[in-house]
Amino acid sequence: LTGPYSAAFVMILSLQTANTAGHMKGVVTNAVLFLGCCTGNIAGPFFYKGGQSPRYQLGIWSMIVNHLLEVDVILALRVLLSQENKKRDRMQGVGEGESVEAWVEREREADRIAFSDMTDRENLNFRYIY
Repeated sequence: LTGPYSAAFVMILSLQTANTAGHMKGVVTNAVLFLGCCTGNIAGPFFYKGGQSPRYQLGIWSMIVNHLLEVDVILALRVLLSQENKKRDRMQGVGEGESVEAWVEREREADRIAFSDMTDRENLNFRYIY
């Protein structure tokens, strides 16, 4: 049961890094992620009661439920990020009917603000990865 945890943790770290723009927002998001991880590591052993030895039903079921919730959260994040990307595309007029001039202008604007310290919410050219 601990195998999926490692894979999911690495995936969450990469999603967080790729989908957070702006230095301060990235630092705060990283801190909150690691605080949550530490809280889980502190609370986890308390689900393994000595009286339930050797099966530890509460501990095992807490891990199973946690992994299922993790999958649900990741799928919900995918849906939300996809909707946000589509919304940004509509706002900027990205699509099949876009002229070459509009595309060139949009790319110039994206290049101009690419390395500014704007958050992903402020920079409408930012696209989320899922």
